[in-house]
Amino acid sequence: GMACARLAPQLRPCLLSSGRRLASLRCSQHRDYHVAIVGSGPAAFYTAKYLFKNAGAEAKQVPMHVDMFERLPVPFGLVRFGVAPDHPEVKNVINDFGDVARTPGFRFFGNVEIGASVPLSLLRKQYDAVVVAIGAQGERTLGIPGEELAGVYGAPEFVKWYNSHPDHAALEPRGPGEAAAVIGQGNVALDIARILARSPKELHGTDICPRALARIGEWQQQGLRTIHVIGRRGFLQAAFTNKELRELDTYDEVLTIVDPRELALCRNPASEAELEKSRMKKRSVDILEKMAANFAHRETTSKRIVWLRFLGSPSAILPDSQGTGVGAVRI
Repeated sequence: GMACARLAPQLRPCLLSSGRRLASLRCSQHRDYHVAIVGSGPAAFYTAKYLFKNAGAEAKQVPMHVDMFERLPVPFGLVRFGVAPDHPEVKNVINDFGDVARTPGFRFFGNVEIGASVPLSLLRKQYDAVVVAIGAQGERTLGIPGEELAGVYGAPEFVKWYNSHPDHAALEPRGPGEAAAVIGQGNVALDIARILARSPKELHGTDICPRALARIGEWQQQGLRTIHVIGRRGFLQAAFTNKELRELDTYDEVLTIVDPRELALCRNPASEAELEKSRMKKRSVDILEKMAANFAHRETTSKRIVWLRFLGSPSAILPDSQGTGVGAVRI
């Protein structure tokens, strides 16, 4: 089996002023301002964009220079390595970032790790301000027994693997057998379930890592049939959007199901009151009821199944017969 934990949240940019006080852009002093941005994801590029925009606002025309430092050779962070490869429209924001990079006064320095290659203290001495926009690092664990078993992967690691992140190029995920479990019910969880369930032929034209696509194709040929997407609360509390949810039910080789009994249990009086306040969640009911109607076909279908499981809290990941890999997830 295989289990994936939730994606760690990103951090907001953090501003570190230097020893020299950063003057306001409205200041009447006429000199160039130099800002260093550590990181090159969306937060970093939007910071640069609005620094340039405000520097030229109100006819002030304050000379602004932005140097962006990135540990990897290439920019764009989660837009490049976190967005699902079959959602290229989400990556269109890169065009906006390209415009920022072409702004006079902007420079990009790849393969530079601040804190290793260059100390942060040096940046603070050399720039009027330093903005740290590197996002959250590491995995978010569940804190349950069995997370150390082979076949348990955090979502950041797994997503970056199939998105060709250089840090995870050498990852060799263990084959899941007949079933994989994705713990969590946000859009990233649905992304992973979709990538595991979709036909490799459909994904071939995307920018998914070819090596990862071939590996997932092997798992499907070896019998991967069901991907369980497990959430501890009901559909009202799930973080996925209707667009992502609806998309799961549009593929010829995938059957998305919900247990009708679980769906009914989600609609207790407190949840019904919450449902009345959310137009978006009201629209999700029709989608989920269609998936509940699919439940009766789970034993007879030849399609791969994505099974949305509600009201189930994982309490342990159980070992296989060898005692080293994932055998099951106790709910």
